[in-house]
Amino acid sequence: MTLVLIVDFGFASYLLREIGADPSNIGTVFREGLRLKLLLIVPFFLASSLTFWFFNTKLPVLLFVPMLLSALMLSFSEYCIAPLRALGRYDIETGIITVSNLINFGVAASVAWFGGGVVEVAYASLVCRFQYFVAAAITLYRIAPAVAQKISRCTVSKLFQKLFPYGTDGVLSTAWNQLDVVLVGSLFGSASLGIYSAGQKVVQGLYVLAQVIGNVMIPHLARLSSSKSNELGVLAIKTVFGVSVIGFILSAPLYLFPDWLVETLFGSKYGDLNRLMPYFSFVLVLRFISAGSGIVLTAVGMQSRRNIYQGLGIVLFSALAMLAGMFDLGLVGIIGSYAAALIFMAISFQRALSPYLKLKSNSVNGI
Repeated sequence: MTLVLIVDFGFASYLLREIGADPSNIGTVFREGLRLKLLLIVPFFLASSLTFWFFNTKLPVLLFVPMLLSALMLSFSEYCIAPLRALGRYDIETGIITVSNLINFGVAASVAWFGGGVVEVAYASLVCRFQYFVAAAITLYRIAPAVAQKISRCTVSKLFQKLFPYGTDGVLSTAWNQLDVVLVGSLFGSASLGIYSAGQKVVQGLYVLAQVIGNVMIPHLARLSSSKSNELGVLAIKTVFGVSVIGFILSAPLYLFPDWLVETLFGSKYGDLNRLMPYFSFVLVLRFISAGSGIVLTAVGMQSRRNIYQGLGIVLFSALAMLAGMFDLGLVGIIGSYAAALIFMAISFQRALSPYLKLKSNSVNGI
């Protein structure tokens, strides 16, 4: 449910970076963010209601309500999980998520097995999402009791200004994952859309690893940046290089074994995807290269700069995709447009980061 972005608003990235930079400040960061998150529930419900009544979602109210509340519960659960990532408690995070997902699957499957319909399954899932939230909140409190302490309150406007870059990043990331699909469908029709979407699903599935690496590295880099440590430059370079290498490794099967990969994952009906897989492998490499620099930009407090280049990249991709449609360049033209935008972003990220890394690297060498 895309509307949940309203209440998500980049809080997970915000907590990851700010708590990572100064773990002793976890109480203030968590409570201030929670205050704004609770306020955002109002526009979330308002936008959801307007969408339901005026855009004909074709969902009955009895199904729409539990789906809406489940998305909200999941958002608040992730809010409680993010500080555990920032503190490096990945073992606890993994345990909570795994057990909660197993409970959700087991309960939903049981309800369906004993004759429950879609609505009953939706409400069962809502109960499980609430259980996930309670488990995450209680665990966080036990690990970091400071999250429940009273703090001095800053104004809502200041909170919004702090979080705006992270919220914008969430919107831009969603745009990157959906805009190309919309353009392909409108420019080349449903048949091409099916082929293209299948290729992008492979790319997005593998790209999840870059996001996992970001969850691990952002707190470490943020802590070094906050303390002005001489080790920052070295770790930042290792992060950018390491993420890029992983991208090359993961893209290799797409380039070397496209026929086998398409047949295994999608079947013979997607034979036209075979010739496109090498292009998608190039896109995957570029996404990992830009992700490495993007991780460092976020960690050192340059999220706004990252957002600017992401926004410009989206504009560039849209313009090039329209030209690809005008000159009937097909899916190769769309993928090429996507790759060009990623190249622009990767270069822009590196340029924004290079003076900072150069300064830090010089300090490492005693210059």
